[in-house]
Amino acid sequence: MLLTEVIEHVEIAFRAHLSYKIAHKYGALGYRNPDNFRNSDYHAEFLKKLDTSLEDSKDHFVLHHHVHYNKQFPVWVAFEVLTFSNLSMLFRNLLLVDQKHITRTYYRNLDYGQISNWLHGLTIVRNRCAHYSRLFNTAMPVGIGFRVIDRNKDIRSNELFAIIFNTKYLLTNRTVWSNWVTRLEALIGEYPEVEAGYLGFTEDWYALLTT
Repeated sequence: MLLTEVIEHVEIAFRAHLSYKIAHKYGALGYRNPDNFRNSDYHAEFLKKLDTSLEDSKDHFVLHHHVHYNKQFPVWVAFEVLTFSNLSMLFRNLLLVDQKHITRTYYRNLDYGQISNWLHGLTIVRNRCAHYSRLFNTAMPVGIGFRVIDRNKDIRSNELFAIIFNTKYLLTNRTVWSNWVTRLEALIGEYPEVEAGYLGFTEDWYALLTT
């Protein structure tokens, strides 16, 4: 599905950013220390989900660490089995200083709170796509925030287009984004009977996504 493709680009990049930050600041197993996160209960829930995924995984790199490293998984291995939802949860629970550092390093001119909100929105869309749930003519369960410079644009915060619009800030590879928007335009043009307004698209949606 076209939408999940662009979400995957965001997911892969964010997985790398989180792994790199945690490994360099806290060490290979630093993700297991609750002192490196805001909320110990959230961290315990995160580890529970992660350990279940590692235990169930049949990937060769995971089995290798089971056998040869006594189930000690460095962050760059462990995070490969994380779902996008768990990555989003992890970012929300990072210490504030680490959230700010990742934002400042990879997503300039953005706010860490905005990124957390947008990741949450993307996980909702990703899950709905995975379960073939409805996106058309339905409100999102979370309101999407906007940068100050975008708040005067006529974009409804609880509809799909709000999430798509802000994804352009999370996908830093402009060539990938431009090609994706071109494909999106072609797809919408292929089905003129579908009213894109029911997905929150505005009349000037293409210009909003490309400027």
